[in-house]
Amino acid sequence: MNKQSIFDNIEEFTPEELVKFIRQGIVTQAELEDPHNTNGFYTAPVRRKVNDLIINAEPNDWNAAKTTNTFDSYQEYLNAYPNGAHNDEAKKAINEIQLQKDDIDWNKAVSIDTEEAYQNYLTTYKTGKHRDEARKAKNKKAEEGKIKAEEEVWNKVNKKDKSELLEFIKNYSQSPYSKTAKQYISDIDVKIIFDIEALLEEINNVSTSSTVIDKESKYLNRSKMRLMMKILILILMIF
Repeated sequence: MNKQSIFDNIEEFTPEELVKFIRQGIVTQAELEDPHNTNGFYTAPVRRKVNDLIINAEPNDWNAAKTTNTFDSYQEYLNAYPNGAHNDEAKKAINEIQLQKDDIDWNKAVSIDTEEAYQNYLTTYKTGKHRDEARKAKNKKAEEGKIKAEEEVWNKVNKKDKSELLEFIKNYSQSPYSKTAKQYISDIDVKIIFDIEALLEEINNVSTSSTVIDKESKYLNRSKMRLMMKILILILMIF
């Protein structure tokens, strides 16, 4: 909308719209009242209404802001009247609305109860009244998420496989399951030692008497070799 369009279509605008144009700086009262600009279509009733609206603009806008009672309505009043008579009241109302919204959004975050919900609150309310609570709740959820993730990995570990247990300890050294993994490894090593002892005893039971015939001796020696290989494999499993 430009000034000439207003002049050319003056009779199509309401007094409220004309006041809006004046406040926006598109046109002045003096220019509207000049008959050379409006060709006489700026009538006396409209002119009186516009004058009344301008005189009573701030009280009317303040009442409108209070009736709407929103952050935007009070902010619009402050923007329109930087030195308005009700500036302190408008700022106080804005502060109260912000505190109410802070509480509402905090309660919403608590009801959702996720790390993301608490972070959203912290992002929105950098100086919010529930900021400390939000930080603690967020950290708690982060820790719970970490424990859950570790638990999922732990549940997939083959408790009879020493290499998987060692890999878990390497990746999650601070996990409470790391101690359990070490116990599983210890149990595996103990079992291996028992197995080695049993094999050694079995070797001792293999006859190596010089009285046996060569064919049987070869068979017994092969048996001993197989048992020794098993022992070697078990020893390697420990280390």
